[in-house]
Amino acid sequence: MAEVFTIRRIRRDEVDAHRDVRLRALAEAPTAFETTHAEAAARPPEAWVTRTLELAESDRSTMFVADEGTNRLAGMLGTYLDAAGNAELYSMWVDPAARRHGLGRRLIDANAEWAREHDFKQLLLWVTEGNEPAVALYLACGFELTGESQPHPTYEGHRELEMRLALIYGKRC
Repeated sequence: MAEVFTIRRIRRDEVDAHRDVRLRALAEAPTAFETTHAEAAARPPEAWVTRTLELAESDRSTMFVADEGTNRLAGMLGTYLDAAGNAELYSMWVDPAARRHGLGRRLIDANAEWAREHDFKQLLLWVTEGNEPAVALYLACGFELTGESQPHPTYEGHRELEMRLALIYGKRC
């Protein structure tokens, strides 16, 4: 893996790269996501096109990626507007070979900046209970546990914890 990564919004022409990074993430860390690898792999090509275009251009959702200058993305993190109109992070993942380069922090910063630009005052996320590296990263970036939890929507026996970050202008992870 290259040591220099660019964090940027996914592009509309990266349908295959989006599918690849998503499927690698689901295979490597299945309980970190609500979608299973089998569900995502079964999506028709047009679903990937539609979703990638939305993430590249929408004001309601986005995805930032870690680009190492190849056709293979090294990480991803998205933000979407939930049913209550809150900005919520989802799909955080960094390829194990690219970890320890600060990519998680940089992906969080990029999504937080996008949320600030859209006038959100906070970011929410759900993290799988027991995923201590993820919880530690989020805490280091200023997120706080809200005390809310819920059953994991896909994996029985797992729970998710809610975390919140106040979007203080100028503060970075």
